[in-house]
Amino acid sequence: MVVRTLKNQGYKKFIFVGESFGGLLIQMLKSTKVDCLGLVHLFSVFDFNYSDENFKTICNTYENEVAFYKRYYEVLVAEECGKETTKTNRVANELFDMVWLKDRELFNDVLPVFKALKENEIKIGIISDTTPSLRKTLEALGLGEYISSYTCSKEVGVMKPDPKIYLAALASLGMQPNECLYVDDYLPEVVGAQDVGFMAFRINRDGAEESPLDIKNLSDVLENIKHKNKSIME
Repeated sequence: MVVRTLKNQGYKKFIFVGESFGGLLIQMLKSTKVDCLGLVHLFSVFDFNYSDENFKTICNTYENEVAFYKRYYEVLVAEECGKETTKTNRVANELFDMVWLKDRELFNDVLPVFKALKENEIKIGIISDTTPSLRKTLEALGLGEYISSYTCSKEVGVMKPDPKIYLAALASLGMQPNECLYVDDYLPEVVGAQDVGFMAFRINRDGAEESPLDIKNLSDVLENIKHKNKSIME
């Protein structure tokens, strides 16, 4: 088995070439996202010029997103090996299966908070500037049973803080902004939610560049809900 460290376009990542993948490599993958081939280059393989609009077109459904990234890894492995062959494509498919929906981990406070919200019949909606794999990614992390709504930018057609994406999420839950609490890790998107009418906070785990809108962890969400309605968590 060959393990090579690549330095392409400022990245330092791993590419795996061999008959199979061992436990040691899986451990490496847990801390390393394989992402060495520039999107501009990959789009040229599909005869597309890179743009956010073309990315929306290629990855506008979950099936299209899977096809796109399978091809991504085929080209990545082929370029590392010098040419594309049946073997490089097989290795690329193994690599895809190892990392697809498996390159994320939860913070320790997420699951307890989600459980507490569900036990108190509080709906959870996800709003994300991402592709349609959002739902399956969170389901793979064990959060599917707690989430009532998924709203992703590639499906709505705009990104946060455009009001349209917040309103789409509200419509999916049948809620009004003043009935909801919003949490994000990016301050402009927190302000965007506030402008729509949400109670909104920025989660700032490392305490950098503090804002009056900050909370330190998701457990603070429960405290804010208690404050807003003292009886809801009794």
